[in-house]
Amino acid sequence: MKKGLYCFCIFLSVISVKAQIDIPFNLVTLVKNTSSQTPKDSILPTYQNGAFMYINLKDGQPVFNKKFREAYPFYGKYALVFDSETKSYNVIDHTGSFILDKGVYTRINNRTTCSTNFISFLMNENSTEYTFNRHNGEFERCLGTSCGYPVLLRFPFIKNETGQYILYTNKFEVENATPLDGNYFMVRKDGKIGIIDRTGKILVPFEYEESPVNFIPNRVNVVNILPLKKDNVWYYYNPEGKLITQSLWLCQTLLYAQTKLGIYQNGQKYGLLYTDGTTLEKEYDWISEDGILARTGNDFYFILDKRIVPYYVK
Repeated sequence: MKKGLYCFCIFLSVISVKAQIDIPFNLVTLVKNTSSQTPKDSILPTYQNGAFMYINLKDGQPVFNKKFREAYPFYGKYALVFDSETKSYNVIDHTGSFILDKGVYTRINNRTTCSTNFISFLMNENSTEYTFNRHNGEFERCLGTSCGYPVLLRFPFIKNETGQYILYTNKFEVENATPLDGNYFMVRKDGKIGIIDRTGKILVPFEYEESPVNFIPNRVNVVNILPLKKDNVWYYYNPEGKLITQSLWLCQTLLYAQTKLGIYQNGQKYGLLYTDGTTLEKEYDWISEDGILARTGNDFYFILDKRIVPYYVK
């Protein structure tokens, strides 16, 4: 269920962007094809002179001479393209050779429940779904994503008659508490927020005024990054109480990449905050929820760590 909801949120988050601009590719497909996977390949599609070409970033030269109306990043050995001659989607390898039969798959099913390993093709709007596994280069049945049952994080506190929370292990008393994972907890004591472990050891002192993380006893998802505010500065901690960085910016969307910490909003613009406390030099009209794609006006870019690569720029 979590994966399905995430895909649905991706779909909704790009609809408003798509409605504002005239773009020669499907933004929902682009987000789905790059979601949670920063393109690691040095070969990326770039829009030039009315068509997409695949360019090697190492030398800036075309990898092959073919051009496409739509083109998406490589996922392993394969990339999704739209071939104007046959008016259908296809998959190419690193030489630009088509992998699938030409003129067959006219639509992409972005509402599929398959994982990102798969591309879901349709022959027409109401046809059977054909799923292509980009790991092994074959069509195979997709069983969808597994949701499983939510697991409640352990909450070793009891609430007394006065509304205080008491830790089982050493009777440590706080005003409120919530799990970050099974062993670490954000707590409020004397009006201030800190972090303790399940033995009551104070890992982050009670110095902070607020956090966007709510106090709820029955949390089902681990809080990997905890923002805490003090004197108009946001301090970002991991659950164990280790300080990641600090910034004047509060990230509304937190990321879990190696260097990207989260996405913040500044007026009508969006920026990226990194784990070293720095930000991108430029802010954008829109940044995808995974921090990989950005838009300014009608221009689209990949954000590879701190490097900006044009994707579709008029």
